[in-house]
Amino acid sequence: MSRFSLVNLFLKKTGHPRLFQDLCQIHELDKKTVKLLLQIVQKLNMEQPSMIFANPDILRKSIMLPSIADSAETIRELYYRWFGGAI
Repeated sequence: MSRFSLVNLFLKKTGHPRLFQDLCQIHELDKKTVKLLLQIVQKLNMEQPSMIFANPDILRKSIMLPSIADSAETIRELYYRWFGGAI
């Protein structure tokens, strides 16, 4: 069984902030990409950061943010990898 066992799903530490961190690990994201996702979460005032992994509209919106413009290619790659297709 992987390090993300079923037992961990029921522990207190797997709340909202931990879910985002766990998803970053599962998707094997580097620190730079995690930082980018956290910037997007902050700029879009998201209450549940982990939704960035489930809702393709969030990445579509983020590509239009002026402060994220330098990372557009990374966002496009994530979008393709997670949801298929292109932005």
